[in-house]
Amino acid sequence: MIQIKKSFFLVFFISLFTSVSCKNTEGSSNEPLKEEDAKDCFENMQSNFENYLDPKKLIELGISIPEGIQPRVQKDDKNTNGNRIVYVWKSDRSKALVPGENGMTIPQDNMVGYGLIRKSDDAPSAALLFNSTYGPKSEEELKGIRTNISQSIESEAHAIKLGSEDVAKWVEAELSKFQYNEVTGIGDKAFWDEGNSALHILNGAYRWSVFVNLSEDQQSNIEQAKKLAQKLISQCN
Repeated sequence: MIQIKKSFFLVFFISLFTSVSCKNTEGSSNEPLKEEDAKDCFENMQSNFENYLDPKKLIELGISIPEGIQPRVQKDDKNTNGNRIVYVWKSDRSKALVPGENGMTIPQDNMVGYGLIRKSDDAPSAALLFNSTYGPKSEEELKGIRTNISQSIESEAHAIKLGSEDVAKWVEAELSKFQYNEVTGIGDKAFWDEGNSALHILNGAYRWSVFVNLSEDQQSNIEQAKKLAQKLISQCN
């Protein structure tokens, strides 16, 4: 009888532990949204910015918005590019605009937000557009972009007397803004856009972006953007 009781309690506690573990991992899953759920989710995210990007909820992700900072809301009535909301505040970081000793530097603001929610007719057409925009560029495409960059910075580089080596660095730095790094673990597909501090995400027929610039370490920004994206999606449930 004692042995039976021990076995019963052992099974009970194992079942309880398994149940709790499943609940704890439920919110961090990356299962694709069903079409009807995605529609409601992204429509709510589009119209209820303040609720989804509540500073109190951001604290749970380790993001602290300074008191008094108001969100910047950019609305697109024609919905061609989607609405956007970001919190922006000062940091102690700076960024070099132009390589070399004569290059200018500008302050780097902290930023966190999301938006640019756009819907295609169906998931395959959304994926095609998403990949053509953010996917790897061909050598021919990169060559054309490099030529355009070189021509656009030529006069400015001459004006500030940049050497050929610094000009080459500048061209490559600008070119890198057109090469996006694929990020796994979020959405159907995602790419990190370092130039705009944005994680562009594909969910079914929807394309949207999360903006995070809180560190000089790009990997840290990427991980924080993934956490924010997952947090936003979880609020749809």
